[in-house]
Amino acid sequence: MPETIGNLKKLKTLRLEGGKLMSLPESIGELENLQYLNIEKNDLEYLPKSIGELQSLQELYMKENYLRFLPDSIGELKNIKYIDVKYNLLETLPESIRHWKNIDWDWKNYI
Repeated sequence: MPETIGNLKKLKTLRLEGGKLMSLPESIGELENLQYLNIEKNDLEYLPKSIGELQSLQELYMKENYLRFLPDSIGELKNIKYIDVKYNLLETLPESIRHWKNIDWDWKNYI
């Protein structure tokens, strides 16, 4: 994925499932209008810290990757309503998400 993805400032939906991605660029955090992000079924081992800058993000689908942890910055997603982290290699969840309210988690088998 090119670093220039951050230039798509008006983008609201980004579907990257099944693309064999091994990483996401830090510039993904510049997608200030992004509301829906699907990165399921890739080869991701980590998420960039900038993921927490996606203040418009409401839905985040990231099941079936190789994520071992989520960055603390993910707790900064103030408008998040749904996250799916099933079937990853997560051992814990970051403390920063404790303040989230009204969120629907799909975390069966997340650990």
